[in-house]
Amino acid sequence: MLACHPPIQSPQEDTASYTPVAPEIEWVSPSCSSTEDERTVEVQTRGWTGGGRISFTLDGRSIEEHPLPSVEADAEGEWDRLLLVLKIVADPQQASKGSSTALLCDPETESTLSTRLGIFSPDSRNEADCRIWGPTQAWEFLGEYPGCDRVLEESERVD
Repeated sequence: MLACHPPIQSPQEDTASYTPVAPEIEWVSPSCSSTEDERTVEVQTRGWTGGGRISFTLDGRSIEEHPLPSVEADAEGEWDRLLLVLKIVADPQQASKGSSTALLCDPETESTLSTRLGIFSPDSRNEADCRIWGPTQAWEFLGEYPGCDRVLEESERVD
């Protein structure tokens, strides 16, 4: 009986109809919960991504970076959803890339925190789109970051 049915293909196997497009950030939902001790960033894009990177700084000198993985994507390549949930730890030495941060949810931290978000093309590690928010906006001077002048607009922010 099974020989009569065509093999089932996953979206990753059946990409003949997929035409790559440069992904674009559609909306960003950054949040911080002192109740849950979590800092979360969710991103919706148009087009598939190769994941992303989010970077934080309080002082423009010390930078905390985390990978921003895809957690759900459209089978046709129309959209991608990236999500990062970081547990908040008290000791900065215990912060771990991709899983925890020492950036608290208090008003002082929130008012001085600068963030840079970049998403990558699905076929390379080239940055396809980016957003910045917070007091520091010249990220290209803080490390190996491409220039980004795309300030997160209120219409792109989902709370």
